Amino acid sequence: QSAGTSGRAGAMGLGRPWWRWGRRPAKGAVGGGAKVEDESSLDLPRVYHNSRESFHSMDLSPASQPSLARDGAGDSFDRDGGPKLVKKVVKKVGVKLTDSVRSISPRKFCSGRSLDGSLSKRDEDVLWLRDESRKTISALEYSFHGTVDLESDVPEMQEEDAAFTCERFLKGFSYNRSKSLKNLQGYMLWRCNSERVVEENIVESLKARKVYVLEGRNKMGGPCVLIVARNHDMFKTGSEETVKLLTYSLDKAIGLMDRSQGVTQATVILDLEKVGWKSLDVEALKNIMLFFQNFFPERVSTAVFWKAPGVFNALWRVVKPFLSDMTKSKILFARKPEDLNKKVELKYLPACLGGQAKDSAMIPIDQL
Repeated sequence: QSAGTSGRAGAMGLGRPWWRWGRRPAKGAVGGGAKVEDESSLDLPRVYHNSRESFHSMDLSPASQPSLARDGAGDSFDRDGGPKLVKKVVKKVGVKLTDSVRSISPRKFCSGRSLDGSLSKRDEDVLWLRDESRKTISALEYSFHGTVDLESDVPEMQEEDAAFTCERFLKGFSYNRSKSLKNLQGYMLWRCNSERVVEENIVESLKARKVYVLEGRNKMGGPCVLIVARNHDMFKTGSEETVKLLTYSLDKAIGLMDRSQGVTQATVILDLEKVGWKSLDVEALKNIMLFFQNFFPERVSTAVFWKAPGVFNALWRVVKPFLSDMTKSKILFARKPEDLNKKVELKYLPACLGGQAKDSAMIPIDQL
């Protein structure tokens, strides 16, 4: 497989084979379970073959590791926004994914580019995160002996999208390099350990008609996703299927965005009107908010809570401390159509939201 890696390197825009970053590893330091102190000094073709140990066969789900759960919740997120999955993979394969981000100069990893005064601090941050994420890709592909192909598993990190993806993560975490890298690593690990969600994986949720997309767009031209909370039954649908439904829905919404027109974000409306106790799922709410925050930063321009009942405030007080200031700034509590009109024209809002469109303007997510 080593012959094919140079093609992958070219696709990723490194300009040279991505294993030519340094010297060979020490003799005997190659193989399953080997501990590698500096992943940037690996001669990867020596091990990029013959092994069929599949990354996808590893059970990295939070359910398989109760110790990963926070307060018994069984989720894969920690409070500061960093997926705990990263730490588990590092421990599993014995590879240090990154150096201390505070000690790294952005000039060191800019793929040979000269950083003169013409580049802004934000441009330097994007270049740094892009190159650090490529180090992570190389380390992971090395660790699993070529059975992981992050270019196909994480298409957002291909050459045409890598800088855009890095900029999203940086902006989503207030240009904090440490948090941006930590969450981007977690996102890549999650993507390559997750099969593409299809309808068969979320049958109950689709039957319940929990997620719709409006025919009209928001005022920035992005899609509008409507989540009907009262159609959720926490006794029938666990958090795992909820995350799969979110993944499926947001992937569909992203497919409706036209980056060439500057459209990169959606509006998400959580309809809480007439919600009952079986639907007041604090775990589902936390998963929704952390999912958007950690794995899809800057993909949601506004999250609208429509007609939240008084009891919802108790749930919100539990979830709110887990969210960053950036995420909290995107929340809009709305009770009147005029509130929604700040983000979406009334002519595009269905009657159930106080708008002028028919309810038939709500398209079930699986019918897009």
